[in-house]
Amino acid sequence: MTMLHEDLTALAERAPTSINDADLWHRGRRRMIAQRVGATVVATATVLVLALIGVGGFLAPSTPEPIAPRGEPVMPDHFHNAGKWLPGTDRAGWHGPLIAAWSTSRGGWLRSRPGIVGVSAVTGEYRFLDLPGRAVGPTVRDADFALSPEGGRVAYWTSGEPRVYVDEPDWVTVTGYAVVSTLDGRTLATEEFETEVGLAPEAMTWADEQTLIFEFAQLVIPDDDRLGRLGCCSTDREVMRRDLDSPVAQALPAGVSNSFWHRGNGRGQLIWTQGGADDSFRIAEPITDTVTSLGPSSLSSNSPWALSPNGTRAASTWGGPRGSLGGIPPVIVAELGEGESPARRVPGQWGDRYGHVLGWFDDEHVAFMDLWGGPFRDNDGSSPSELQRIHIDTGEVTRVIRMEQGGPGAAQFALGLLDAPLHEATAPPRPWGPRVSATLGAVGLVGLIGLLWLVRWRRRGRG
Repeated sequence: MTMLHEDLTALAERAPTSINDADLWHRGRRRMIAQRVGATVVATATVLVLALIGVGGFLAPSTPEPIAPRGEPVMPDHFHNAGKWLPGTDRAGWHGPLIAAWSTSRGGWLRSRPGIVGVSAVTGEYRFLDLPGRAVGPTVRDADFALSPEGGRVAYWTSGEPRVYVDEPDWVTVTGYAVVSTLDGRTLATEEFETEVGLAPEAMTWADEQTLIFEFAQLVIPDDDRLGRLGCCSTDREVMRRDLDSPVAQALPAGVSNSFWHRGNGRGQLIWTQGGADDSFRIAEPITDTVTSLGPSSLSSNSPWALSPNGTRAASTWGGPRGSLGGIPPVIVAELGEGESPARRVPGQWGDRYGHVLGWFDDEHVAFMDLWGGPFRDNDGSSPSELQRIHIDTGEVTRVIRMEQGGPGAAQFALGLLDAPLHEATAPPRPWGPRVSATLGAVGLVGLIGLLWLVRWRRRGRG
């Protein structure tokens, strides 16, 4: 008994001093709160990381399935506004042939810049066209490019170095042109011209899939310093033809000079009016270097004329794109002849329309771009643009393509594909810009680091 008592006494002496009960409770309470906060942060970080992974997968560009049967081109029944951060052809690849293309704003890290969006006739996919050396600046309009009749080529103006340095803010010198294949991005043609301070680009169109027609003048330095910025051109404009099988462009016959609004019909012919007192028609066949003079239209137009596929008719809008007052139909058709080209108004009451003739579906139907929606305006009063098919004898109007409000009203279409089968269009993706993506990535990285730190902290606490 004495020995047991001595052992218990010794054990009691070696035991640690007692802890204050109140301090022990507070410490336990703090540990429990910390564990709850840690579990909440861990759960939040986990959800955030998983959400970022899911959003990234949703926004990642995908390869759409072809919408055209057997790879044949189709026409979408709806065109959507293109997002500023759509992928470009440099990253996503080329997707031609294109059914249409238009100029729009393209996002950038610091500021937006002019871009061109092309819509595939096979997949329906939207992509920005990355065109090497494209000139974008005050001397060239955003829409100065030309889509070929079958959608397989894009022509555009290029920038370079002039002989005389121009000390102007944001000045871009136009020195030539280039043609790129929309199928694989190959450069099919390029050429530079001698110029003092740069070219003043004018018309650019296609006579057919192989023949590009373009026109330019030379910018000159004003004699009077008070004129300020460069803005005047030489009086003589050069009209050139580039066959893609030829190494350089050639000048068209003299009868094509000083023309007004060249337009090709995609079948090897070109139409324009001289303008001024001699407002007669000219028909050129660039392949044979022939120019035919025809009589002026009995109805005037301030818009370009579109030549029918068989080359016997021309269509435009009477008095310009707005038409005339009083409900008079704006579309007119001229029967081309030698003495005079009698013109008639297409039946119909379209006095509230605003638009232009884009081309022809066939010899009896014109393609009209109605920028006000005409008879197909929405119930809410909005008037998105539409591509319409109009019969020149009956005036019957059929909606072909609908554009979103504020959408690509100035789109260029592959004229040879206007009669392609219609297909129900799907909206393109609208990816976020790199700044948003970078912000989300940084938040996700911070959340992941916090998650790892909390896991390590909890393991230390348990140890």
